[in-house]
This record gives sequence, structure tokens and C-alpha cells, in this order.
Amino acid sequence: MADLIDRQGAQSKGKAQKPVPRPDRRFYATTKAFGRFGIRWFDPQLMDAEHWHGHIEFNWLTGGSMNYLFDGRPVEIPARRLVMFWAGIPHRTVSIEQETEDKIRQCNVYLPLDTFLYMPNIGRLTETMIGGGVIVLPSDAVDNALLERWYQDYRSGDAERADILKSEIANMLRRTTLVGWEELLSPPGSKPRSLLPVRPRRCAMSLPWSAISTRTLRNRSAPRTSRRSWEFTRTMRSTFSPASCAFPCAASSSVYG
Repeated sequence: MADLIDRQGAQSKGKAQKPVPRPDRRFYATTKAFGRFGIRWFDPQLMDAEHWHGHIEFNWLTGGSMNYLFDGRPVEIPARRLVMFWAGIPHRTVSIEQETEDKIRQCNVYLPLDTFLYMPNIGRLTETMIGGGVIVLPSDAVDNALLERWYQDYRSGDAERADILKSEIANMLRRTTLVGWEELLSPPGSKPRSLLPVRPRRCAMSLPWSAISTRTLRNRSAPRTSRRSWEFTRTMRSTFSPASCAFPCAASSSVYG
């Protein structure tokens, strides 16, 4: 009996702890249209090649500046301002400028694309993002302290803190839509081709929780859905399929990723 108690005690001590997101976790893959929610603090790094993933990405630098190429177009990321872009556009960090000897830190927030598209009352912002624009949010949108708190909320493993975190991001974007933003890179053209997939994808998200065929999307969206589907495939590196178009209808009113 004593041996049995000892074995049970050892098993309870070895019981797995509640999972907590790792700071080095990869949040994305180039083969998926939608990534996972995540926040990272790290030293800025140059990229050997461009990449893309299924997020709306936010970048913050504690100092200096950073130069990107977005689909071949150059953009300079300033310090202590929150920069926002659709990471489905191929992008690459090509240089980092350090103004002082102080160490530069970078904070990235990865908001899943489907979470972003569910958010209400940010129509103009949605069009700018999916159109390929790169913007700077208002100077009072965030600061180092808020981003550190968001990171601690994300790392806590606490569902309530994660809920508050995502609600705060949603409200930040609603306020930005009201007060405006600065454009670092305008969407190319007045009607960007990459904007075409937005309507079918929103249509898919508004339907009940079930597998949705391309025929259903064609009936529920604008004409030339085959063209839109091709644009979606080309732009987001994925296709419309029953597996990729199944969403819970309750999610249409949430901000969870």
C-alpha cells in the first residue's frame, strides 16, 4: 500500500503544468492563410529573404529605425510608434539604424487575419490593410509600458487576461479608425487587386458553422467569384475549400484569435 501511495504521489508531482505560450514560439507558416495570435519581444533582425504569413502585424521599436521592403517597395519604420500592416504582403527587413549606443528592442504583435476581419466598425482600416498599405497608429495608441503589459497578459496563460488583451487591441483599432492614422505606404492604385478576396472571405465567415463549398460562396458573393478565388489563392497562398471555409457563427461577433 505504501508503495502504491508513493507511486501515486510521484505521478501527481510529475503532472503536466498548464501550458503557457513560449516567447520563441513560431506564430505563422507560409502555407496557411490564418496564423495564431502572439506577441514577441526580441532584438531586431535582418531577413535573408522576404516572407509572408496570415496576420495583421504590428511592429514597435524602442529606438533607432528599421527599413523594410514590402513587395519590393521601401518603407522606414520609426521608433516608438506602432506600425501596422498586412503580413500577407511579402516583406523583409533590409537594414537597422541605431541612433545611440542603447540596445534596441522590437515588439511584434501578430493578430490573426480572420480575427481582424471579424472586428466591427473598422471598415476603412480593413480596406487599407488588405489593399497593401502600411500605416502608423496615433502617437498615443500604445507605449512601452502598455506593450509590456500586453506581453505579460499573453504569457500568463490566463483566459481572462487574454480576453482583456484582445479587447484592448480591438478598441485601439476602432479608435484609430475614428481619429485617423499616418500612411507610410499607400495601397497601390485606387482599387487594389488584393482587396478582391475580402468580400468572399467575409461572406464565408458570416455563414453557419459548417463546411462551405465554392458554389455556396459563388451564390452568396458578387459575380466573378472564380476570379476572386484565384486572387485569394494568389495573394494569400491558399484556396477556397470546405476545410478552410468552416467557421463557427458565434465567432462573427468576437475578437478572439
